Amino acid sequence: MDTSRDDNDIAPFKNILNDLYAKDLSRKVKSAKHQRACSGFYISAQHPYGYKVNPSNRNQLIVDEEPAAIVKEMFRLAITGHSIMQISRVLTERKIIIPSAYKAQNGDTRFSRYNKSINPDSIYEWCYETVKAILKDQVNIGDMVNHKFEIVSYKTKERLTVPKDQRIVVENTHEAIVSREDYNRVQDFIKMRHRPKRHHFENSFKDLAFCAECGHRMALMMKERITGTHALIRCVHRYKNPAECQHFHYIYYADLYDEVQKRIRKIAKGIESGELLTSIRKQSTKQVKTDKLETEKTKINHRLRILAKIIKKLYEDFACDLLDTENYHKMLSDYTREQKQLSQRIDLIQSELDRKDEYTDGLQKLGEVLQEYLNIETLTATMLNQLIERIEIGHLVTVNGAKHQEINIIYRFIGTTL
Repeated sequence: MDTSRDDNDIAPFKNILNDLYAKDLSRKVKSAKHQRACSGFYISAQHPYGYKVNPSNRNQLIVDEEPAAIVKEMFRLAITGHSIMQISRVLTERKIIIPSAYKAQNGDTRFSRYNKSINPDSIYEWCYETVKAILKDQVNIGDMVNHKFEIVSYKTKERLTVPKDQRIVVENTHEAIVSREDYNRVQDFIKMRHRPKRHHFENSFKDLAFCAECGHRMALMMKERITGTHALIRCVHRYKNPAECQHFHYIYYADLYDEVQKRIRKIAKGIESGELLTSIRKQSTKQVKTDKLETEKTKINHRLRILAKIIKKLYEDFACDLLDTENYHKMLSDYTREQKQLSQRIDLIQSELDRKDEYTDGLQKLGEVLQEYLNIETLTATMLNQLIERIEIGHLVTVNGAKHQEINIIYRFIGTTL
């Protein structure tokens, strides 16, 4: 990279200009999206349950009759006095396909895992949160709600939830599934049944802790002990689908907090001293063997040029009757096979070289963010979301009489552990 050269005095100025360009581009994209949102356009990545994108106008939603009938039934049950939990049980008993599985069956590759699920009944298991989200979604009365989330910075890509009073709502942009009167009645019922939180514990690992076995998010729970109430993070999916998650994955919040804090402090000190970046670059270079790959790439390109000349000469000899048909086709087949194999090898080498550059760039970005947390005292949700992509928590195992639990921290920008 140019920035690694000591004699490159202009590199800092290039970095400043690149940063200004990225910042300006981010501002323009945000402005364009805000304008589209204010116009009531559909700009989300996924269409809501009960609707689909209008084929003739990608900025508009139209009713999808099959799921829309389920949405109407959910509101009817809610109005007749059914709780959210009761509605989810009714839908499960009737074997109504859940929204994610419905999208998968209609070709949405983002939910293709439901087509390969070990448990065939999992596509009918409605949960409390899904039903609640549908009943509270204002899109069902024909209103378009945009700007639900906001990217704080183009550098960290951290996404925060926008308060409801700051969201952009444009009324009557598409056909309603339920009437506004029925929708408001259901919202009143939900508020009346709302239970206060059992605890006010702040979970800094929310949306970051995942089960290492089944891949589902882990939830926070409070456990009563003789010594008092303790926060615990565990995999709830284990209790719903034991066939997919065969072990109990849990960890005390305090233990996870201490482990993550210890690792971040260690990495921050390593980056401050420069030892970590130097070590990782050496390891990365050793693994990828950049110099050897570049040499091999040069040799292959040279051989490909020679093969191109040979094949051309071979055809000229055949055209001039200097070579019989049988020998011509045999030699041509051998040379083209070698040409194809070398081309495939070139693609593999280039992908490895590109991967090394991406890893190095990501590592540099991670280092820049870590500079803010060199002397961390406490972990916060904002800090963790800026640094960590996910935390994979394994189950407790006993090795030589000692208990061991594997915790993998996948860091942002590099997509791997350190």
